[in-house]
Amino acid sequence: MNFNHGLYDTSSENFIIGSLLNDPTLLHNEAYLVTTSDFFNKRNQIIFSVIFNMASQGVERITPQDVDSYLMRFPEQYRVYNENSGINALMAVSEIGKPDLKIYESHIERIKKFTILRDFEQIGINTKRFYDKDALFNSDVNERFEKSTVEELVNAIKKDLNDIEDKHISKKKATVKDAADGISALIEQFKVTPEVGEFLDGDIYNYAVRGARYGKFYLNSAASGHGKTRIMVGHSASLAFPRITEDGKLLTKPEYHKVLFVATEQDASEIQTLLLANISGVDEGKILLGSFNREEEKRLRQAAAIIEKYSGNFTIEWIPDPSIALVRTKIIKHVYKNDIRFVFYDYIFSSPALLAEYSSLRIREDVALMMLSNTLKEIAVEHQIFVMSSTQLNSEWQKQSVRNANMIRGSRAVVDKVDVGTISIKLELEEYEKVQQFAEGGNYKYKPNMVTDVYKNRRGSLTEIKIFRYFDYSTCRVYDLFMTDQNYNLRHDYELLRDEKTTMELEDFLNGN
Repeated sequence: MNFNHGLYDTSSENFIIGSLLNDPTLLHNEAYLVTTSDFFNKRNQIIFSVIFNMASQGVERITPQDVDSYLMRFPEQYRVYNENSGINALMAVSEIGKPDLKIYESHIERIKKFTILRDFEQIGINTKRFYDKDALFNSDVNERFEKSTVEELVNAIKKDLNDIEDKHISKKKATVKDAADGISALIEQFKVTPEVGEFLDGDIYNYAVRGARYGKFYLNSAASGHGKTRIMVGHSASLAFPRITEDGKLLTKPEYHKVLFVATEQDASEIQTLLLANISGVDEGKILLGSFNREEEKRLRQAAAIIEKYSGNFTIEWIPDPSIALVRTKIIKHVYKNDIRFVFYDYIFSSPALLAEYSSLRIREDVALMMLSNTLKEIAVEHQIFVMSSTQLNSEWQKQSVRNANMIRGSRAVVDKVDVGTISIKLELEEYEKVQQFAEGGNYKYKPNMVTDVYKNRRGSLTEIKIFRYFDYSTCRVYDLFMTDQNYNLRHDYELLRDEKTTMELEDFLNGN
């Protein structure tokens, strides 16, 4: 790659350093946002970092001696600083004095433009069309650069990408269409290929949301301790692995899929024990205590063999302190590198990194949470994958039986872009009594211990419903029993989607027969 060297302006960098020495409070002004990466000169990068740290502590004027004393505590940085004129350079730029804001802004804009060009070069874009240090000063290309804004430089690249997209992609995905075009073919298309994704856990839930559909983002909320992570482990495991039935056979289907599970609280081993419990049907508590009997140990060994047989189907990425940039980077890496099509992100919350990411813009917590949720939806659409996540509930869920986005902790705006919004809680006695006749008169194997309210269902008719289910918290397995409206009137307007699962002898499967 031929880099266009000379994409910097030392005089502008020095002017900004001198200005900030005399008025560090300029760093608090959002109109003059500048970062370490905007400086090409290593010495100036180091000095800027010191000024930034001191300004963050409320210092209103910084002398060259202050910077020098600060850097003495960091030998490597102090060495680089001294090898590049050190305090002598600082003394020279400090004479600039308190800057004229218009002049200061022009220097900020200039180094920002060079930063953009360096970023372009890093991803392989030739920047000589924008700026060429070897050209004469009054050349057309450099004259245009002097007059251009940062936004205009970025938009020029966006225009190129848009032209390429329009040439190679838009012809396949037209955005303007007459309502009559292909309308009859559309009917035939849905007859042959219904808009139904891969099956998740729960027969009624599956019918309501039509499985895990590509390009969609589902959000399930629950109170602390009500099983957010366990519900998602159950869903994700059913996509990636076969499952051992209660009678020791294997419940399997023709195809399994690669899944990414992004853990934010639990580490990988905690997710692994939930997977073992789900696939084997052995209580996770027994696994953790090592108190399983011989038959249960056999099932656990078989479950481990299943996971190993489908090695690569379930990737666990631990991100304990997520930011939007980090989440986007990690997910997209797995989409391209590992061909991941199903992502489970556990869960949306106010991490320090998320709040710090846009701290300079003073974005509120609820806005940051909404932006993270919107990012997950954008990833689903852009890369045509399925994404599911979860959130915590606030205390309002205990006061009302009709549950919706108002009960989400932090920001109800996180549901703005989701395709399916649900709330799942442990079924308490008062609510159970309202459906007791259905629970005990339906000849079900289990009694419901969980209720899932579907309050948002984009492109789906089943909404404002309650699905009463039995959820085995020890194995992350769920069994849907019946459905009611929000007034607890029984509803029967659902059916079982065609499921290609079959049972077979476990030993035959493990032996490759």
